[in-house]
Amino acid sequence: ALVSILASSDKEELVTEALAVLAALAENFDGANAVCEASALTLIIGMLRSSTSHVGKEHCASILLSLCVNVGVDV
Repeated sequence: ALVSILASSDKEELVTEALAVLAALAENFDGANAVCEASALTLIIGMLRSSTSHVGKEHCASILLSLCVNVGVDV
C-alpha cells in the first residue's frame, strides 16, 4: 500500500508521510528486506530526484542509507 502511494499519489504530504513510514521500516533488517521486496527502490530514487519537499528528500536519503546498512550489496 505504501509503495502504491509513492507510485500514484499527487498529494505531496501523503507521499512524504509514506516515505517517513518506509524510512522507519528500513531501519532494521526485516523492514529493509520488505522495502526491497516491494520493489520500492526505483520509486524512492525517483522521489529523491523529483521531490520538491526537503523533508521528503531527507526520508529518501534515510531509506537509502538504511537499505545499504541493513541489506548491503543486494541493494
